[in-house]
Amino acid sequence: MQIQESGTLLIDGSAKTRRTDPHSISSYIRRMHTLIDLFDVKDLIPHGYCLSWSPLLLWLHVASDLLIALAYYAIPLILVYFIRQRKDLPYPWLVVMFAGFIVACGTTHLLSAITVWIPMYWLDGLLKAFTAIISIATAILMIWVVPRVLSVPTVAQLQAEIQQRKTAEGALRESENKLATILDNVEAFIYIKDCNYQYQYVNQPVQQLFGKAVKDIIGKSDDAFFDEATAAKVHEDNRRVIEQGERIATEYVYTNKDNTITHAYFTVNQPLRREDGSIYGLCGISTDISEQKHREQQDKKHLDELAHVTRLGLMGEMASGIAHEVNQPLTAISSYTQVSLNLINTENPDLVRLTEILSKTQQQALRAGRIIHRMREFVKSHSKHRSSADVNTLIHEAVGLCIAELKQNDIKLKFELENNLPPVYVDHIQIEQVIINLIRNSVEALQNLSAKQQRQLTVNSRLAPNNGVRVEVKDNGPGLDQDQRQKILTPFYTTKADGMGMGLSISRSLIEAHNGTLHCNSQPGKGATFYFTLPNYIQRKSGKR
Repeated sequence: MQIQESGTLLIDGSAKTRRTDPHSISSYIRRMHTLIDLFDVKDLIPHGYCLSWSPLLLWLHVASDLLIALAYYAIPLILVYFIRQRKDLPYPWLVVMFAGFIVACGTTHLLSAITVWIPMYWLDGLLKAFTAIISIATAILMIWVVPRVLSVPTVAQLQAEIQQRKTAEGALRESENKLATILDNVEAFIYIKDCNYQYQYVNQPVQQLFGKAVKDIIGKSDDAFFDEATAAKVHEDNRRVIEQGERIATEYVYTNKDNTITHAYFTVNQPLRREDGSIYGLCGISTDISEQKHREQQDKKHLDELAHVTRLGLMGEMASGIAHEVNQPLTAISSYTQVSLNLINTENPDLVRLTEILSKTQQQALRAGRIIHRMREFVKSHSKHRSSADVNTLIHEAVGLCIAELKQNDIKLKFELENNLPPVYVDHIQIEQVIINLIRNSVEALQNLSAKQQRQLTVNSRLAPNNGVRVEVKDNGPGLDQDQRQKILTPFYTTKADGMGMGLSISRSLIEAHNGTLHCNSQPGKGATFYFTLPNYIQRKSGKR
């Protein structure tokens, strides 16, 4: 194919005449000669010849290609703007690939418009090859991405999920409101603290206790609401919960100078843990037990008064025997004094013998004094005083006050006391009173035996299974039937015609006040055994039973 100067197009050696003005074509070709030489296209013809240089057809193609190119160039700009605004868009590199592919396509259309006049077919072909490569790469990536994009929830699914979440959040808020209403109306002080011991949540009773709004409590520590001593004690308990992960139950009791309880709280602090077990705070529940402590204080006061009255009654009933015990040393003192006077009146007094007699006189006087001292200590009203004690010593002291009554009733006393028992933490007088009550109860039961039958009473002490101490008072009396056993420790129940039924009931209350228990084992005709257990000193001081 060649172009003649006259504008005649030669195809396969034959000449065909075109309708295009030969002068205008020659002029145009000369102007573009430099550019044509640059792309080595002087042996090629423009695409306009294929369109017969028809102005309408030519500009239809050119205008269409230019508009397509313009649109293809605009689309990547819009895509770039989109991914810059939506940085959370997945697979942004795929959008970049699309943008490159579209730019390449737009450029091919631009070259299509240019080749109408300039036959830059080599450049056009290279660009199309590049477009093909980037198109194939984009298609391959699409094959890889599409399944993953399809796994992304649709708008309808997202809307449904959003609705579900809104419903769940609404239910959660409703549940939180219910919980808050419950916590604000319970009669307990509930709070949450973080690891810096600062309040993160308080219910309504805590706000009322502090007299502050919740915004004035959150983020503050106990030293903002309590005195220094109380805040230090609370902080120490909280520290053990946070650092050691302990669950701590504590009673905080506040008293006046006369030991009257003003306020008392029972508080339980529990560590709060994450799923991995680490502690991020604590939750505390505190209950006002002031009224309960007041009642306990009054009950103990009444029990002490009732026990004192009972001791006075015991002394009254035991008066004759005790008087006999005191009369013996007094008689001995009188005799020794008379002998001493007789020795002094002699011409040559035997000073050695006189010293021996005066020493015996002193011993009897001390014996009488000890008896009177024990009686006075036993019957006087006293404030509660507990200390460590050996239970076998308490048994001997109690039996010492009952020995005369045992002799009068011809009762054989036997001790079965285990050595090296752990000490107990008790009120000595009250435990002695319990032992005396049990001994006198057995004495009264043994009085119903015939004179031919030997009356026996055994006092036993041994280690209890829980490492406490157990004391038994056992007799061989007539015993108790099942109905009597069930009622014998209740107030106002008695098997005696003139009894009040308070001795064993008071004994039971005294033992329970020491965190112990009092029991009875008996069968008709086989005697009775009353026994009580007390926690040892270490258990009692630590609050264990």
